[in-house]
Amino acid sequence: MSMTTTTDGGDSMRRSAVRNPKRRPRITEGSNSPNGPQRKIRKLTNKPVDAPLPLDTTESLRSGLSALAVQSSASFSRNGDAGTRHKRTLKSDNSTLLAQTDQYSVRHLPSTPDILRNSASDYRASTISSPPLALAVTRERAYIWDYTSPSPVAHPKTFDVPRPARSADPLPLAALVTSPTRDIGLVVISAVTGNVTYWQNIDTAESLTLFNQQNTAVSGNIGSLSGGETVIRLDSADHAGFIVTLSSGRIAQMSLIDDQGRPKISAHFLRSTEAASSGGLFGSLKNVLGVGPWKRDIVSVCTRPLPARREIQAIAATETGQIYTWHLA
Repeated sequence: MSMTTTTDGGDSMRRSAVRNPKRRPRITEGSNSPNGPQRKIRKLTNKPVDAPLPLDTTESLRSGLSALAVQSSASFSRNGDAGTRHKRTLKSDNSTLLAQTDQYSVRHLPSTPDILRNSASDYRASTISSPPLALAVTRERAYIWDYTSPSPVAHPKTFDVPRPARSADPLPLAALVTSPTRDIGLVVISAVTGNVTYWQNIDTAESLTLFNQQNTAVSGNIGSLSGGETVIRLDSADHAGFIVTLSSGRIAQMSLIDDQGRPKISAHFLRSTEAASSGGLFGSLKNVLGVGPWKRDIVSVCTRPLPARREIQAIAATETGQIYTWHLA
């Protein structure tokens, strides 16, 4: 008489298979047939991987281009043609290409107002990037417009220059003034007299002018100029105001606000160690006459922030290679 015995584990497996016929049987360790998700992962990992960037990628930043930006412009297709790069087409801005290299391009933007295009008068021009505004100043007026406009700006913001310069005098200098409040101001300085006019907000000033209301401009002066001395440069010094350079080589720091943040014109001339060492009556007379330490040909002036000191450093270079620096609060 034979007797068959069945373990509880075998009975439970058979009962489970009967209850759920769609249940996938467990694969033993000896089996090497992959399941669905593993096959999907294997397909993804078999795709070619881009080669890593070289360690000297940052070297291209010196010329204004980033290798990371170049690589990120590559697009990949799903039909297996990985690595194919498609060149992006630039949006046309109706500009005229004047010069171009691998690092930069120079274009003549079409936004210049017709009043400047059709005028025979000379003017000085400058721009700021944020917001994108252009400024042009003639002997009589200052014009401000958005230089990203695809067509000539018909009605630029217009401001009358106080006491317009004569035809034989140098053009006035002007600059747009940015502030933490995002208001844009305008400062205009006479090249002959050193008189300064400052509008703290060009939008408010233009609105008041349209309604013939009181002018919001603040007037001042950088100080007395010697005979034949003229203003030749006006450079921004961020929160320290502006650096004003004279034809004699003298340099002044000009502030547009007072300690309470109200608009006020104030200026003082910066002294170098060379000028300070030539003291006495004779040295003072030489400074007044525009000779001696102050008589130098400035060819370049620039500023840079010093975050550690919360100061602005002004740097001036002369034709003879002399460098002068000042720390401005």
